[in-house]
Amino acid sequence: MRGKVKIENRTHRSHDLSAKHEDEDELMFITKSLYGSKRKPLMSRETERAFHAAKTCERTHPCFLVILSKANIERSYADVPSEFVVKYMQSCSDFIQVEALNGKQWQMRCTFRYSINSAKRMNHGWSAFKNDNNLKEGDVCVFELIKQNGVLLRASVYHAAEYADPVKKRLKKQV
Repeated sequence: MRGKVKIENRTHRSHDLSAKHEDEDELMFITKSLYGSKRKPLMSRETERAFHAAKTCERTHPCFLVILSKANIERSYADVPSEFVVKYMQSCSDFIQVEALNGKQWQMRCTFRYSINSAKRMNHGWSAFKNDNNLKEGDVCVFELIKQNGVLLRASVYHAAEYADPVKKRLKKQV
């Protein structure tokens, strides 16, 4: 899935953004607002770099991207964008498998959200995935749909800290 990404602002409560690759029929959906109420970027420079790396990486399957917020970390959940659910996960069971690039798997409960009928939320099992992958606020996860029946999502993690300026990295190590 390589090509230009067109980001469109969505108008429902969670201010999700979706991105469509213009030169392909497949979609990459993005589930975090990039701007605050005064149109100031919400992302740190490190998160911006991780986001850019994640969205420009070539993919062969439909996928969605999550920029982890404080709520994702503290409340242990991640939302699956409604557009992705409608197109690829409408009839999946309540349990899905998430697989890391190293092959380790986690079973997660993935249920419809009450406030948005077509969006799903990965929750039970998310905490173990979050801890095992040392996820922090600002990190970026891409979930690629590998298998649609008996849903299997392959997770790629982009830790924002790994995209810090070299000077900042050295300063953090010295402290």
